Amino acid sequence: MAEKSKDSQFSSAESIALAELVAYIEELRLVSDDKDVPVFRLADLVAVYTERMQDLISEPVGKVNSTRLKERLLQQCMFLKAVRHGRNVLLTYDSAVGDAIVKACSDEDEEAMELANAAKIVRKHILNCGHSFNGSLCEPDNVPS
Repeated sequence: MAEKSKDSQFSSAESIALAELVAYIEELRLVSDDKDVPVFRLADLVAVYTERMQDLISEPVGKVNSTRLKERLLQQCMFLKAVRHGRNVLLTYDSAVGDAIVKACSDEDEEAMELANAAKIVRKHILNCGHSFNGSLCEPDNVPS
């Protein structure tokens, strides 16, 4: 009988955690504008869901099935659309999938590569100028003793 009570408590916690996650997503939907459409990484939603489950049942929760959570979210939020981007699953509002995906996919790796290429170009121009530096970056009068 105690096992059934524990299962019932776990099931209730799952429902409450899902309801709170859906409320969070819907709240962001209401306050966002067309330019700033939220994109949710499924992995982040799973982490929030897991943390809330642990708070509700006061004990560690096993690994949450992310596919099952995604399906439950899509069922509760008809306005959401799931899109795969590499290894990530992104959830966004159906009406703004294109813009949201482009914004979410501005990858930090791409930005780093662009900066590296810019630095390479600057270095090339500096070295081609033929100027040499014969001074010192540290003047003895300015160095604290």
